[in-house]
Amino acid sequence: MLLLYLGIEVIRLFFGTKGNLCQRKMPLSISVALTFPSAMMASYYLLLQTYVLRLEAIMNGILLFFCGSELLLEVLTLAAFSRYCFAEGPFLITRGLGSHPREGFSILLKPKGSRRL
Repeated sequence: MLLLYLGIEVIRLFFGTKGNLCQRKMPLSISVALTFPSAMMASYYLLLQTYVLRLEAIMNGILLFFCGSELLLEVLTLAAFSRYCFAEGPFLITRGLGSHPREGFSILLKPKGSRRL
């Protein structure tokens, strides 16, 4: 069960990092979905295990605090990513960076069905 927990936690952190750095909603949504099994496993190790050391209880409490704060920040980040991409008329309007870092933000128009910019 500990190896399952390790696998879920590694995958959750990978998708959370990838979604945040690439500013993509899908990997970040996967990370949000995997937060619940991760928190359930931490709760099991904290409350339902037969013999729990005090150190384990403290570490799992800290882990649950960080899982909750990560969940809150991931939801806020998803809301921010959704705000910058919206459909209006026949075009999809997105905010993107220009080709040079000093140019700042620019508005890019593309047809709704198109996947390429």
